[in-house]
Amino acid sequence: MCSQMARMGSPIYDDDRLNKPIRRFTADYVRRQMLGVSSQTLALAICFLLHQRLGLNVTVEVEQRDIGAESKVSLEELIHKAVDLCVKRGKVSTATLAQVSGLTSNLESAWRRRELAISAQQECEVRRSTSQRLQLQLTAHHWLYEDLLLQNAPMSTLLPINRTTFMREVRKTSSALLALQARLNEAQEQQNILVASVEQRLKWAAGANPALNEVMAAFECALQKRTTRLGLEQRLAAVVGNTCNAILHHEALRTRTSEAIANDTSFMQMLEQLEKSCILSSGCEHVITSAEEALVQLLIPEGCVDINWIHKAELLISDKVKSLQEQKGKLHDDLFTAQENLKKHVMTIRGFLSVHHRLVSDVRNLLKSMAKVSVNQAIF
Repeated sequence: MCSQMARMGSPIYDDDRLNKPIRRFTADYVRRQMLGVSSQTLALAICFLLHQRLGLNVTVEVEQRDIGAESKVSLEELIHKAVDLCVKRGKVSTATLAQVSGLTSNLESAWRRRELAISAQQECEVRRSTSQRLQLQLTAHHWLYEDLLLQNAPMSTLLPINRTTFMREVRKTSSALLALQARLNEAQEQQNILVASVEQRLKWAAGANPALNEVMAAFECALQKRTTRLGLEQRLAAVVGNTCNAILHHEALRTRTSEAIANDTSFMQMLEQLEKSCILSSGCEHVITSAEEALVQLLIPEGCVDINWIHKAELLISDKVKSLQEQKGKLHDDLFTAQENLKKHVMTIRGFLSVHHRLVSDVRNLLKSMAKVSVNQAIF
């Protein structure tokens, strides 16, 4: 059935046809595994009660009767036999028996009405879920082919979900989900602090009482499972939030709002420019130099390159040249000033060096004189 539905032009199956294999499997399982267990258990319980409470010897009654080729005895006949025996013994009066029979009939009719109501309610729930699923499918189909369906008359009385209401619910749910994610992160941080404190105390207590190691292992296992589940839910929430944002963004761009119209206009202009560029690129045989590329990057043309664009580029280049010349003159003045300052510093350092050399010469002569005096004193 699945392979047939995967092919093109295959028939569309209804719910009854789709549920038929499941019902067949359920019926086969009940027939092979469960059928007869409840009735046999109930029959054994009734026979036990007939023997223990009413004093009917079930074994003797079965042996006295002609059970036939199928080795079966009617349970109803055994019950009637037990009732007659109770009436003969005086345990139950005829009036009580008639009252019990009437109450039993009323109970049976009430039970049948209750089962009928439960069956009708279950059928109603099934039909309601089927209606919701079909409405979702109809809504998806209607939204996918909305532009074509609006041109024709409506083919069904079942209306799709209102787009505005649905988007409002999606936006509300997405906002609530984002708020819950922030609160969940805060709660997780607080949980980590508390878990660290609990683990530290368990480690301290396990040092004195080794029996707490099992408690600590169970705590770590439970914490690991909880953390894994929390991480999975956070990833799922992130995926759902991103999907909701994508749906809202797509819907905002799809509807005829000012922002969507502006985006459509800019997109169409971009397509037109791309088309013109492709046409020019396919029909142009000239090689663009690096200077021309730099000129285009300096002033990006909004349309074709004409005399106005050349004039604007000329003015822009002139302004750039003037600015560069002004910067060059300023840098030249700064360089001249720096050279003059450098010359002054060089002359100052040269004077310092002359004084240094003169002082060094005087010290050298003084040292020579002191050395001669020391030599003469040593001779005399």
